[in-house]
Amino acid sequence: VSSSSASGAGDAEDEPLMAAADDKSTNNVTVKENPKEATKNETCGTSSSRTHHVAKWAILRLLGMVYFVAFLGAYNQNVALMGEDGLVPASPYTSRMRSNYRSNLDAFWSHPTLFWWIPLTDANLDGFALVGVFLSFLLTVGIDSWLILLM
Repeated sequence: VSSSSASGAGDAEDEPLMAAADDKSTNNVTVKENPKEATKNETCGTSSSRTHHVAKWAILRLLGMVYFVAFLGAYNQNVALMGEDGLVPASPYTSRMRSNYRSNLDAFWSHPTLFWWIPLTDANLDGFALVGVFLSFLLTVGIDSWLILLM
């Protein structure tokens, strides 16, 4: 009697555990075998990748537009503001700054500009602004190579 009741009690106690185990295995099997679930999981990986590319595309285009407007403004105003005959000429300022440093490289690390090596003339100011306008236009229309981004 005790062996049958023990086995009966054991069977009754084991049934919920087995049922729970069956539910888990069934759920795992259905998740694995359900093609819609597999498609959702695969899509999540590719959609986040697509989202990354869309965000990169949008940020680079907007950055190009901002730089385009900034360089266009610089082209229109540089000569009048800091050209040779401008309101505050930049050439005497850089000459005074140059006397504070041992070399152009030291000055560059403190005040980064290419004009430590290139003379500050009206033509150079306009040239740099036009190069900036051109490169930012290329970035805006979608040509975003590492060389343009480096400039």
